[in-house]
Amino acid sequence: MKFIAKNFNTFFLNRVVYIDIKPEKELDEFRWTLVRRLKLFCNLKPLDYRQKFYFHATIAKHLPIFKFIRVLFWLKNNRKINFPHFVARVTLLKNGKILREYDFLLRRPLTRKQALNRKVYSKTVSLIRNRIE
Repeated sequence: MKFIAKNFNTFFLNRVVYIDIKPEKELDEFRWTLVRRLKLFCNLKPLDYRQKFYFHATIAKHLPIFKFIRVLFWLKNNRKINFPHFVARVTLLKNGKILREYDFLLRRPLTRKQALNRKVYSKTVSLIRNRIE
């Protein structure tokens, strides 16, 4: 599933830095299908039930105020980006920690331990490089 990473942005109140994501239709539909299936097994947050979803990729969260201000100054001159990308993994979080992850390139689900394992991740990166080439 493809998407375009558009711009750097922030959620000011909780000092989050993220990248705006413009999903292609397939990714948007995948997210909505996943929500409808997961709600049978999980307690989702109210924003998850909105069909119109604000796609973003978190870079940093809960930054100390002095670091957040430095990031804001940097973003003044470096906010714009625009590059195509594709989804490599989808992560299911529980209380902010990885519960499970699905790796589209390895074509298999991962436990938290596997998702955080550098060797497993390097296999994914290798498959990404092969696909790009």
